[in-house]
Amino acid sequence: EPEDEFPTKLVGYFLLTWFIISVACSLILNRS
Repeated sequence: EPEDEFPTKLVGYFLLTWFIISVACSLILNRS
C-alpha cells in the first residue's frame, strides 16, 4: 500500500539530511 511507503521515505530523507548536516558540521569544525 502507498500509505506504508510515505513514512519510510520520510525517515530516509530525515537520515540523509542528518548525515549531510553532520558532515557539514565536521568540515566546519575541522577548518576552524
